[in-house]
Amino acid sequence: MTIVCIPTRGRVGNQPTYDALIETGLECVLICPPDEFKAHRGKGYNALPCPTNGITATRQWIMDNIQSRKIMMFDDDLRFAYRSLENPGRFKQCERKDHRVMLERLELLLDQVPLVGLCNRGGANNTPKKDIPVAMNKRLFDVQCIDTEWFHREGITYRQPFMEDFDVCLQAHLKGFPSAMLTTHTKDNVGGAAAGGGCSIYRTMDKQFAAAHALADLWSGFVSTREVQAKSGNEWATRTDVKVKWVEAFKAGCVLRDLLGQEQFPAPDWSEIAPEWSLF
Repeated sequence: MTIVCIPTRGRVGNQPTYDALIETGLECVLICPPDEFKAHRGKGYNALPCPTNGITATRQWIMDNIQSRKIMMFDDDLRFAYRSLENPGRFKQCERKDHRVMLERLELLLDQVPLVGLCNRGGANNTPKKDIPVAMNKRLFDVQCIDTEWFHREGITYRQPFMEDFDVCLQAHLKGFPSAMLTTHTKDNVGGAAAGGGCSIYRTMDKQFAAAHALADLWSGFVSTREVQAKSGNEWATRTDVKVKWVEAFKAGCVLRDLLGQEQFPAPDWSEIAPEWSLF
Protein backbone atom coordinates (compact mmCIF):
# COMPACT_ATOMS: atom_id res chain seq x y z
CA MET A 1 0.00 0.00 0.00
CA THR A 2 1.14 3.52 -0.81
CA ILE A 3 -0.07 6.64 0.98
CA VAL A 4 0.40 10.21 -0.24
CA CYS A 5 1.08 12.44 2.77
CA ILE A 6 0.87 16.21 2.35
CA PRO A 7 2.22 18.24 5.29
CA THR A 8 0.38 21.55 5.46
CA ARG A 9 0.09 24.57 7.71
CA GLY A 10 -1.70 27.88 7.34
CA ARG A 11 -3.38 27.00 4.03
CA VAL A 12 -6.90 25.90 4.88
CA GLY A 13 -8.98 25.83 1.71
CA ASN A 14 -5.95 26.20 -0.56
CA GLN A 15 -4.64 22.72 -1.36
CA PRO A 16 -3.55 22.42 -5.01
CA THR A 17 -1.46 19.28 -4.46
CA TYR A 18 -4.29 17.41 -2.74
CA ASP A 19 -6.83 18.57 -5.32
CA ALA A 20 -4.59 17.34 -8.15
CA LEU A 21 -3.81 13.91 -6.65
CA ILE A 22 -7.00 12.92 -4.82
CA GLU A 23 -8.53 11.27 -7.89
CA THR A 24 -5.51 9.10 -8.72
CA GLY A 25 -6.72 6.13 -6.71
CA LEU A 26 -4.06 6.40 -4.00
CA GLU A 27 -5.00 7.49 -0.49
CA CYS A 28 -4.14 11.16 0.03
CA VAL A 29 -4.07 12.72 3.48
CA LEU A 30 -3.28 16.21 4.74
CA ILE A 31 -1.00 16.20 7.79
CA CYS A 32 -1.95 19.37 9.62
CA PRO A 33 -1.71 21.12 13.01
CA PRO A 34 -4.46 20.08 15.44
CA ASP A 35 -6.04 23.55 15.35
CA GLU A 36 -6.56 23.26 11.57
CA PHE A 37 -7.90 19.71 11.55
CA LYS A 38 -11.62 20.50 11.80
CA ALA A 39 -11.38 23.24 9.20
CA HIS A 40 -9.79 20.89 6.66
CA ARG A 41 -12.32 18.16 7.38
CA GLY A 42 -15.12 20.67 7.11
CA LYS A 43 -14.00 21.46 3.58
CA GLY A 44 -14.05 17.79 2.64
CA TYR A 45 -10.36 16.97 2.92
CA ASN A 46 -9.01 13.75 4.36
CA ALA A 47 -6.77 15.00 7.18
CA LEU A 48 -4.85 13.86 10.24
CA PRO A 49 -3.83 16.11 13.15
CA CYS A 50 -0.10 16.06 13.84
CA PRO A 51 0.94 17.07 17.38
CA THR A 52 4.47 18.18 16.43
CA ASN A 53 5.61 21.62 15.34
CA GLY A 54 7.76 22.43 12.30
CA ILE A 55 8.29 20.59 9.03
CA THR A 56 11.15 18.40 10.26
CA ALA A 57 9.25 17.05 13.24
CA THR A 58 6.15 16.64 11.06
CA ARG A 59 8.04 14.55 8.50
CA GLN A 60 9.47 12.37 11.23
CA TRP A 61 6.01 11.97 12.78
CA ILE A 62 4.73 10.80 9.40
CA MET A 63 7.49 8.22 9.14
CA ASP A 64 6.85 7.00 12.69
CA ASN A 65 3.05 6.91 12.58
CA ILE A 66 1.76 6.31 9.06
CA GLN A 67 1.51 2.57 8.52
CA SER A 68 2.51 2.02 4.92
CA ARG A 69 5.48 0.42 3.15
CA LYS A 70 5.60 3.30 0.68
CA ILE A 71 5.07 6.90 1.75
CA MET A 72 5.05 9.74 -0.74
CA MET A 73 5.51 13.14 0.86
CA PHE A 74 4.43 16.05 -1.35
CA ASP A 75 4.54 19.74 -0.49
CA ASP A 76 1.03 21.18 -0.38
CA ASP A 77 1.41 23.86 -3.07
CA LEU A 78 2.48 21.94 -6.18
CA ARG A 79 1.29 21.63 -9.76
CA PHE A 80 2.51 19.03 -12.23
CA ALA A 81 3.40 18.69 -15.89
CA TYR A 82 4.53 15.88 -18.17
CA ARG A 83 7.30 15.81 -20.75
CA SER A 84 6.31 15.72 -24.42
CA LEU A 85 7.50 12.53 -26.08
CA GLU A 86 7.65 14.28 -29.45
CA ASN A 87 9.57 17.28 -28.10
CA PRO A 88 11.32 16.38 -24.81
CA GLY A 89 12.17 20.01 -24.10
CA ARG A 90 8.50 20.92 -23.80
CA PHE A 91 5.93 20.14 -21.13
CA LYS A 92 2.16 20.03 -20.88
CA GLN A 93 0.09 20.56 -17.76
CA CYS A 94 -1.01 17.31 -16.16
CA GLU A 95 -4.62 16.19 -16.27
CA ARG A 96 -6.21 13.48 -14.14
CA LYS A 97 -4.81 10.52 -16.12
CA ASP A 98 -1.35 12.08 -16.18
CA HIS A 99 -1.28 12.44 -12.39
CA ARG A 100 -2.06 8.74 -12.07
CA VAL A 101 0.73 7.78 -14.47
CA MET A 102 3.14 9.97 -12.50
CA LEU A 103 2.30 8.27 -9.20
CA GLU A 104 2.45 4.81 -10.77
CA ARG A 105 5.96 5.52 -11.98
CA LEU A 106 7.04 6.83 -8.59
CA GLU A 107 5.71 3.60 -7.06
CA LEU A 108 7.66 1.52 -9.58
CA LEU A 109 10.80 3.47 -8.77
CA LEU A 110 10.32 2.74 -5.07
CA ASP A 111 10.35 -0.97 -5.87
CA GLN A 112 13.99 -0.57 -6.88
CA VAL A 113 15.33 2.49 -5.05
CA PRO A 114 14.40 3.39 -1.45
CA LEU A 115 14.43 7.17 -1.93
CA VAL A 116 12.68 8.78 -4.90
CA GLY A 117 11.78 12.29 -6.04
CA LEU A 118 10.35 14.24 -8.95
CA CYS A 119 12.06 16.52 -11.46
CA ASN A 120 11.68 20.27 -10.90
CA ARG A 121 10.06 22.20 -13.75
CA GLY A 122 12.73 24.89 -13.76
CA GLY A 123 15.56 23.66 -15.96
CA ALA A 124 13.84 20.37 -16.81
CA ASN A 125 14.00 21.21 -20.53
CA ASN A 126 17.78 20.84 -20.21
CA THR A 127 17.62 17.29 -18.82
CA PRO A 128 20.19 15.22 -20.75
CA LYS A 129 18.87 12.40 -22.93
CA LYS A 130 20.76 9.89 -20.81
CA ASP A 131 18.73 10.99 -17.77
CA ILE A 132 15.32 10.20 -19.29
CA PRO A 133 13.18 8.78 -17.73
CA VAL A 134 15.20 8.57 -14.50
CA ALA A 135 18.15 10.56 -13.15
CA MET A 136 20.24 9.23 -10.30
CA ASN A 137 21.50 11.05 -7.21
CA LYS A 138 20.19 14.52 -7.94
CA ARG A 139 18.82 17.37 -5.81
CA LEU A 140 15.43 16.19 -4.50
CA PHE A 141 12.98 18.60 -2.89
CA ASP A 142 9.22 19.23 -2.65
CA VAL A 143 8.56 15.52 -3.30
CA GLN A 144 10.22 12.75 -1.30
CA CYS A 145 9.00 9.16 -1.64
CA ILE A 146 10.40 6.65 0.82
CA ASP A 147 10.51 2.93 1.48
CA THR A 148 9.65 3.06 5.18
CA GLU A 149 11.12 -0.36 6.05
CA TRP A 150 14.47 0.77 4.64
CA PHE A 151 14.20 4.15 6.40
CA HIS A 152 13.79 2.60 9.84
CA ARG A 153 16.15 -0.32 9.28
CA GLU A 154 18.99 2.00 8.27
CA GLY A 155 18.37 4.49 11.09
CA ILE A 156 17.58 7.40 8.76
CA THR A 157 15.91 10.33 10.53
CA TYR A 158 14.59 13.81 9.82
CA ARG A 159 16.58 16.03 12.15
CA GLN A 160 17.67 19.35 10.58
CA PRO A 161 15.32 22.35 11.10
CA PHE A 162 15.47 23.33 7.41
CA MET A 163 16.75 21.52 4.32
CA GLU A 164 15.84 18.38 6.21
CA ASP A 165 15.15 16.63 2.90
CA PHE A 166 18.73 17.29 1.75
CA ASP A 167 20.04 15.85 5.00
CA VAL A 168 17.98 12.66 4.57
CA CYS A 169 19.34 12.20 1.04
CA LEU A 170 22.89 12.65 2.31
CA GLN A 171 22.31 10.14 5.10
CA ALA A 172 21.22 7.66 2.43
CA HIS A 173 24.07 8.39 0.03
CA LEU A 174 26.77 8.15 2.67
CA LYS A 175 25.45 4.68 3.48
CA GLY A 176 25.77 3.71 -0.18
CA PHE A 177 22.08 3.98 -1.09
CA PRO A 178 21.17 5.91 -4.25
CA SER A 179 18.24 8.20 -4.88
CA ALA A 180 16.27 8.37 -8.12
CA MET A 181 14.43 11.27 -9.75
CA LEU A 182 11.58 10.75 -12.19
CA THR A 183 12.14 13.10 -15.14
CA THR A 184 9.13 12.28 -17.37
CA HIS A 185 7.01 14.47 -15.07
CA THR A 186 7.76 17.70 -13.23
CA LYS A 187 6.53 19.80 -10.34
CA ASP A 188 6.73 23.43 -9.37
CA ASN A 189 5.23 25.69 -6.72
CA VAL A 190 1.89 27.29 -7.46
CA GLY A 191 2.56 30.31 -5.28
CA GLY A 192 6.34 30.48 -5.51
CA ALA A 193 8.92 30.16 -2.75
CA ALA A 194 7.63 33.18 -0.81
CA ALA A 195 3.97 32.13 -0.66
CA GLY A 196 2.27 32.45 2.73
CA GLY A 197 1.79 29.48 5.02
CA GLY A 198 4.03 26.45 5.43
CA CYS A 199 7.59 27.05 6.58
CA SER A 200 7.28 30.76 5.81
CA ILE A 201 5.36 31.11 9.07
CA TYR A 202 8.48 30.53 11.15
CA ARG A 203 11.45 30.57 8.78
CA THR A 204 13.59 33.71 8.93
CA MET A 205 16.69 34.77 7.04
CA ASP A 206 18.79 34.22 10.16
CA LYS A 207 17.40 30.72 10.63
CA GLN A 208 18.03 29.92 6.97
CA PHE A 209 21.62 31.18 7.31
CA ALA A 210 22.20 29.06 10.42
CA ALA A 211 20.64 25.96 8.84
CA ALA A 212 22.77 26.25 5.71
CA HIS A 213 25.97 26.52 7.72
CA ALA A 214 24.89 23.68 10.05
CA LEU A 215 24.34 21.39 7.05
CA ALA A 216 27.74 22.36 5.63
CA ASP A 217 29.40 21.65 8.97
CA LEU A 218 27.63 18.30 9.32
CA TRP A 219 28.54 17.13 5.81
CA SER A 220 31.91 18.81 5.37
CA GLY A 221 33.41 17.90 2.01
CA PHE A 222 30.02 17.37 0.38
CA VAL A 223 28.10 20.54 1.28
CA SER A 224 29.20 24.16 0.96
CA THR A 225 27.29 27.39 1.48
CA ARG A 226 26.63 29.92 -1.25
CA GLU A 227 24.85 33.21 -1.62
CA VAL A 228 21.86 33.02 -3.95
CA GLN A 229 20.53 35.98 -5.92
CA ALA A 230 17.37 34.94 -7.72
CA LYS A 231 15.33 37.03 -10.15
CA SER A 232 12.06 36.72 -8.23
CA GLY A 233 12.43 40.05 -6.46
CA ASN A 234 10.83 38.83 -3.20
CA GLU A 235 12.49 38.97 0.21
CA TRP A 236 14.02 35.52 -0.32
CA ALA A 237 15.64 36.40 -3.64
CA THR A 238 18.94 36.96 -1.82
CA ARG A 239 19.72 34.31 0.78
CA THR A 240 22.30 31.81 2.00
CA ASP A 241 21.80 28.42 0.40
CA VAL A 242 23.86 25.27 -0.06
CA LYS A 243 25.61 23.46 -2.88
CA VAL A 244 25.72 19.68 -2.51
CA LYS A 245 27.95 17.12 -4.23
CA TRP A 246 25.27 14.43 -4.52
CA VAL A 247 27.15 12.02 -6.77
CA GLU A 248 30.35 12.32 -4.78
CA ALA A 249 28.44 11.58 -1.57
CA PHE A 250 26.98 8.41 -3.07
CA LYS A 251 30.40 7.30 -4.34
CA ALA A 252 31.83 7.83 -0.85
CA GLY A 253 29.03 5.66 0.54
CA CYS A 254 29.90 2.91 -1.93
CA VAL A 255 33.55 3.05 -0.83
CA LEU A 256 32.45 2.74 2.79
CA ARG A 257 30.36 -0.33 1.95
CA ASP A 258 33.43 -1.93 0.39
CA LEU A 259 35.49 -1.17 3.48
CA LEU A 260 32.79 -2.69 5.71
CA GLY A 261 32.48 -5.76 3.50
CA GLN A 262 28.88 -4.95 2.58
CA GLU A 263 27.31 -5.74 -0.77
CA GLN A 264 26.77 -2.80 -3.08
CA PHE A 265 23.23 -1.67 -3.76
CA PRO A 266 22.13 -3.36 -7.00
CA ALA A 267 22.01 -1.29 -10.18
CA PRO A 268 18.38 -0.40 -10.98
CA ASP A 269 16.63 -1.58 -14.14
CA TRP A 270 14.45 1.17 -15.60
CA SER A 271 13.12 -0.78 -18.61
CA GLU A 272 9.54 -0.89 -17.30
CA ILE A 273 9.33 2.51 -15.61
CA ALA A 274 8.38 4.43 -18.76
CA PRO A 275 8.23 2.06 -21.75
CA GLU A 276 7.47 4.79 -24.29
CA TRP A 277 10.86 6.36 -23.51
CA SER A 278 12.83 3.12 -23.89
CA LEU A 279 14.04 3.93 -27.41
CA PHE A 280 14.70 7.61 -26.78
